[in-house]
Amino acid sequence: QVNRNAAVDAFPANTLVYDVYLATTSGGQNFATPTVTIGGISTSVQISGLTRSTNYFAVVRVRDPDGNLNASTVEVTGSTLPDTTPPVLAQAP
Repeated sequence: QVNRNAAVDAFPANTLVYDVYLATTSGGQNFATPTVTIGGISTSVQISGLTRSTNYFAVVRVRDPDGNLNASTVEVTGSTLPDTTPPVLAQAP
């Protein structure tokens, strides 16, 4: 899950868009393509499809309706959890 603080802009908060960029190495984000985009009123997002037991580095950038994009490179880091649930063998009837 990625959480973010609200940005300040001339546009109302509900019109802003937050682009989240993930990488498995510090500074490895591809800023041409966000991993996920969050609407202005949401302050967090669950990101699926990540690799278990992996460190991720996230950068969040905000866009306004005019297309102005801040150029933040501030990273936060987090790790996905390991899979600790054993498989279950289906029993025949």
